[in-house]
Amino acid sequence: ANKGLAKSVIAGVTEVLTTYNSVIVLEDDLIPTTDFLEYMNLSLDRYEGNKQVGSISGFGFRVSSNRCYSNYFHKRPTTWGWATWKDRWEMAVWDLSEENEILQPAFKSKFNKGGQDLHRMLINYLQGNIDSWGIRWAYSHYKNKWLASSPVYSKIINNGYGDDGTNCNGAIPPPINDGHNQHQSICFVKDIVESKELSKQVNWYNSNLYKLIYKIKQWLAV
Repeated sequence: ANKGLAKSVIAGVTEVLTTYNSVIVLEDDLIPTTDFLEYMNLSLDRYEGNKQVGSISGFGFRVSSNRCYSNYFHKRPTTWGWATWKDRWEMAVWDLSEENEILQPAFKSKFNKGGQDLHRMLINYLQGNIDSWGIRWAYSHYKNKWLASSPVYSKIINNGYGDDGTNCNGAIPPPINDGHNQHQSICFVKDIVESKELSKQVNWYNSNLYKLIYKIKQWLAV
């Protein structure tokens, strides 16, 4: 039976983590690189003991960096090919009814440091307009002061932007540094701190202005 996106993911991941200490999650419209599993497993091993890291992202936005590392840290987790550990998952906040901070005026600017669209999605969830586990996972990262590890070269291509796509149909496909044609040597960041330089680039893709410019370009190209 189709439980719906949020219930299916939450129940499935919870069930897996009753047996295993960590989980790697893929949806059926995602195309992983050949080194996706290697990267994710090494990341899980590397950051398991560091409670500042809430999750590992397989998908990564296009960023420009002169650093030699394979990953960077950002406030925002992604839900396209991702991984986490049992102890972090157990700290996730799925019931937002008691989260009074959400109603405070200062909350919006603080939560949106992970992207200008986060607060809007959270309100849409609370109003019943979207069935999202991902925005609550993002809120859990905010609540627990977690960072997400993201790859400089994306290990995932989302193939769900076509007419047959369910959740991304009509959405703006995010640009990536495609790692499908090359096997990158893996060199992890040592310090668990947010990269302000790379976060600024990621947040641009999630800004209202970027999305407006993209739509105008689409309209002009017709």
